[in-house]
Amino acid sequence: MLTLNWIYFTCIGGCLLLLGLLWLWYDLQDNAFYQRDRNRHLFYCIKCGELFRGLREEKECDCPQCGHRNLRLRF
Repeated sequence: MLTLNWIYFTCIGGCLLLLGLLWLWYDLQDNAFYQRDRNRHLFYCIKCGELFRGLREEKECDCPQCGHRNLRLRF
């Protein structure tokens, strides 16, 4: 027969396990979301003045508005 202590232990343990799994899932989702932004650099078009983002590996990128090839900004 189940005792009251066993029922409490099972409920609290299940809730803690659920909270831990939710925390892990949201942490992985958050890292994946911000990793996309960290892999981009800013570019400024010297021809039309457009500020846009490109991939990290690129040193030069075409402007989406006018098509002029630009170097990335360095801070």
